[in-house]
Amino acid sequence: MFSLSKSVSRLKSLSKNRKSGDDVSGDPPLKKKAKKAKKSPKQDVGSIDPKTGLAKRGVVMISDFPIGFYEKQMSEYFSQFGKVLRIRISKNKKTGKRRNYGFVEFEFEEVAKIAAQTMDNYLMFDHIVKCKFISSDELKEKPNLLKRWNKEFVTSTQIHKSLHNKNKSIEREFKLTRNRLKKVHEMESKLKESGIEYKCQVIDLPDITSLRNARKVTQKET
Repeated sequence: MFSLSKSVSRLKSLSKNRKSGDDVSGDPPLKKKAKKAKKSPKQDVGSIDPKTGLAKRGVVMISDFPIGFYEKQMSEYFSQFGKVLRIRISKNKKTGKRRNYGFVEFEFEEVAKIAAQTMDNYLMFDHIVKCKFISSDELKEKPNLLKRWNKEFVTSTQIHKSLHNKNKSIEREFKLTRNRLKKVHEMESKLKESGIEYKCQVIDLPDITSLRNARKVTQKET
């Protein structure tokens, strides 16, 4: 049976919720969990570091995430659960290409647990994201999980390239030139044994005689 008084009271409560900024339509499950995690969590004895007396930080390992969901995007996305302190995505040492796993550190351990539980097996752009909470005991065994998280990544290719292109000493230049000429002579001798008479022409190679003389001068000065 229709009740006018109940309808009026219902409308008043809805208008009051709208004025206070509450969502009257209801939050999705993910937003509810994120709001719950974002509140200051109650710290139990096990979540406090006995050495510092501060709350333990929580780390989540995330894998199988879609391309483009990297440090900046992760920071913005996981901030709905709580304060994100550090993010590091593993990269290939040779090419610098991101591998498909990384680590997200939260301010509180409880927040990390809720984030890992909520986002595990979460479908994102045809990728089923995997999340795993890493306990403080596991972090002690692997202290380098978040090492150099804010440093510019330098690949091994870039390191070798800079070493190759840097200014070389006369001694170093002499040894490199001598080794290159040695390889050329070895190749010529192998061709000669096969019945092929061919003289290799080396391009952009410093004069070995001038390098030898300069080397002698530097050795006398030292």
